[in-house]
Amino acid sequence: MFSSNDKISNRQLKRMLIFDMFSASCLIVPYLAVRGKEEEGFIPVILGTILALVYAGIMYLFMKQFNKGEVVVDTRQVQGQGEYPVHQRESKTIGVSYISYSKKTVGSIITGIFSILYLIKFFVLLVFSVNLFTYVIGDTLLSDTNPKVILTTLLLVAAYGGVQGIEKRARFTELVYYLVLIPIIGYLLLGIPRIDISNLVLPAMNENNMSQSFFVKGDHNYLWGGYLILLTFSVLETLLFVIPYVSNNLSKNKKIFNYIMQGVLIIGILNLFIYIVTVGTLGVGETSEKFWSVITIMQVIELPGGFIKRQDGIMIAFWTLSIFTLLSAYMFYLAHITEEYIQLCILNHFPNRKRDKNAIHQTPIHSYTIIAFGVLAYIASLFITSIEDEFVNFGRYFAYIGIPQSILIPLFILLVSIVRFPKSKQDKRRATGHEDIKK
Repeated sequence: MFSSNDKISNRQLKRMLIFDMFSASCLIVPYLAVRGKEEEGFIPVILGTILALVYAGIMYLFMKQFNKGEVVVDTRQVQGQGEYPVHQRESKTIGVSYISYSKKTVGSIITGIFSILYLIKFFVLLVFSVNLFTYVIGDTLLSDTNPKVILTTLLLVAAYGGVQGIEKRARFTELVYYLVLIPIIGYLLLGIPRIDISNLVLPAMNENNMSQSFFVKGDHNYLWGGYLILLTFSVLETLLFVIPYVSNNLSKNKKIFNYIMQGVLIIGILNLFIYIVTVGTLGVGETSEKFWSVITIMQVIELPGGFIKRQDGIMIAFWTLSIFTLLSAYMFYLAHITEEYIQLCILNHFPNRKRDKNAIHQTPIHSYTIIAFGVLAYIASLFITSIEDEFVNFGRYFAYIGIPQSILIPLFILLVSIVRFPKSKQDKRRATGHEDIKK
């Protein structure tokens, strides 16, 4: 557990996915469910979870295909008996990164274009997430604090987590996993007695006094509502970039698929539970007023005995631990994509130069890359005047560009790979040891 090989286990991957998905989805799922096209109820939450399971399966298939590994042959001199040394050849398989696979398949120029698209996407995620969390924390806990102070603090902590690398982030997630989830779930369980069933079953009145049924509404586009819920699972795309850091060979290990699906299913159940408690307590109208209506629930629910005045502050503090892992993940993958492509470009111009096999966060340039993206995120945040308007723009970007891009780009790379490198040739090259052999 305490090794420093920049590898994560299947369980750590599952828990990081749960944390990253939970950080944002727990805030906005109730709002999205009642404000998709119209007030559509929990049906979009269920459909969104089903779509997320399909989406996770697609990402896993891409992840498995791209995890072909490259054979590295080491020649080591071992002192044998007598005057002549014995030369022993050892080979090992190292996971190839998604960017490296893309470069070998579609070339440097197209890979560069794809890398820019991914950088834009993760940067948008970083800027939106850090501003959303800044606004929520400022509105609930630190109302007298300058938002720029909160923003700077979040970016600094996220940058620190990104610099430390994926293995240390995985350890941190394991340490606080139950510390965060159990209190929040237990706290929401206390809100069950406050649920008004009529808010979930009977037609509710929105701000325009129009009757909206939660179960059956002929003119509702439930599939669109489910698609909006799917947007909260967009962090699953990071599976493509986590390939070099998984400790097990994906082609031989079937458990990782089960772990990924379990993580999505757990978040889907949590989203449904949060939706029922939030809408059942507040109703459609109040739930649709704020993105973070679940925070209002934490302020309404009271602990037995009443010995803590700001129990919502404790719950938000637990939730804050999870957002640090999400923000640091965006920082890390931004640096990962940038450094991977730069390294591949250097190798392309200097073919005799050996590729650095060290962990990406162990290179000096990694810290500077993280700092650069942190500064850019801060500058971009200064132009955000309304989180509500940015939420709408963010939703449009991900609905029409973000999610389609996450499927179309790896699908294109995979199809080109199948055409350029038929399976029979790939198997022959791998069997003879002629694939990416470095002496």
